[in-house]
Parts: sequence; structure tokens; C-alpha cells
Amino acid sequence: MKKIVLLMALLFVMPLLQGIAVSEKTDDSYIFITDPEGGLYFYGKKIMPAYKPFWTVIIGSTYINVDTDSSSNILTAYFTLYDIFTRDVVESQLDTTPSDGFACNFSHVPKGSYLIAVIAVALDPDEPVASDWRAPIVFIPA
Repeated sequence: MKKIVLLMALLFVMPLLQGIAVSEKTDDSYIFITDPEGGLYFYGKKIMPAYKPFWTVIIGSTYINVDTDSSSNILTAYFTLYDIFTRDVVESQLDTTPSDGFACNFSHVPKGSYLIAVIAVALDPDEPVASDWRAPIVFIPA
């Protein structure tokens, strides 16, 4: 809950930062989840690509690594692992280090079906928020 309040506070402070910082001129603010991609993963190795509709199955792991690709004006990214069946947030993480790219590691994930979402705050008056999500992620730990 504290992280959501922090994200909301950052959204309200963004107009103040625009007068102090100089934002880069870009067409759009974006953040895309690049890993995990769709397909079948067995003990960390992708052994089968995704088919339509998009799906991801992870077998034999105890964690889910999430990597993203984002525009250069993204300041902060908030990652959430959401259980589709129980409708609960299992884990969430805030990444405030744009220099090394935005990523997170959800560890000790129980068996289930999940949605992974990322919401990012951008230094852009036209598009101050960017987001992406992946679902379903079927997770069967080792």
C-alpha cells in the first residue's frame, strides 16, 4: 500500500519537476515487458515459442524475472504480480533506477496463474504515465 501511495505522490509532483528538469523531446512515453516472452519455459530455458493467443508457461523455477524496454524519459517503474484466480496482489516492487533499465525479480512465487503489470512515470507533459501487462502467466514451481 505504501508503494501505491508513493507512486500517486510522484504523479502529483511530476508537474513541479517539469519546471526544474528539462525533458527530452520524444514522440511517445512507453514501457514494454520484454521478458518473460510468450512460450514454454522449463527450468529457466525457453523450449517452445508462443502461439496465438499469447500465453506463457513457466515450469521448474522459483522466481519470475521481469525485464522491460522503455523510452528515455521514464523515471520510475512499479511492477505488480497479480493472482488471476484469487484476485490478490502477490508481490509488487518499485524500481527507481533508470540508468540500468527497469527490471524486477518476483521470488518464492507459489503455483498459480498470474498477470504481470508495470506502470511507469514519465517526464512528459503529454503522456506522464506508460504501462504494459502480460497474462496469463501459468507458473508451476520446482
